[in-house]
Amino acid sequence: GELLEALKLRGMYDNSLIIVTSDHGEAFGEHGWVGHGQLLYEMLVHVPLVIRYPHAAVRGVEDRAISLTALGGLILDEVGIEYAGEFNSAGAAQAETHGFASVDCGSLSILTEIILDDDSTLHAAYDDRMVKTILASNGPAQVYDLTVDPRELVDLSAERPEAIGCALGALQARSRRLVRTRTADRDPTAISARLQRQLKSLGYIE
Repeated sequence: GELLEALKLRGMYDNSLIIVTSDHGEAFGEHGWVGHGQLLYEMLVHVPLVIRYPHAAVRGVEDRAISLTALGGLILDEVGIEYAGEFNSAGAAQAETHGFASVDCGSLSILTEIILDDDSTLHAAYDDRMVKTILASNGPAQVYDLTVDPRELVDLSAERPEAIGCALGALQARSRRLVRTRTADRDPTAISARLQRQLKSLGYIE
């Protein structure tokens, strides 16, 4: 309240772009975890995002997944600054099907990632039907239908192997588009032997 009042007192409120959000959530025992920084479940990555545009030019509520990496481009667009490159590095990508020729992956977004202390990675991908896939470089993938299972209690990876394939395709497509700033020996598309066995047992790969 004090910040908004200060903007109003200075005559800056009407012309200001105001964004309220958070960098992460917090776990309080869900999935056996307390804290943040090691998992990509919704209680950790589903954060508020409230935007007040100058002169309240845009109003409404959007019920869709979006990455905080999109905010940089949004801010620059709003203030009229041109920029080169792909600011929203977690934007939607048309995924490859990886052997599922009849699968429609739709529009997928790799919305968040974590690099853990052991240099392993976690990525979370969402499709336009709010099916979420968590990819781990050193473990099995997980699939959740957030429309019916918002607490991510029922892993559908055995029933929905095509979701894993779509997510892998989106991740690899994203990696090819980006100029990587990580060390050359870290491959964000690599999958673990355990995940390979999981996919093979499902008949997904040979």
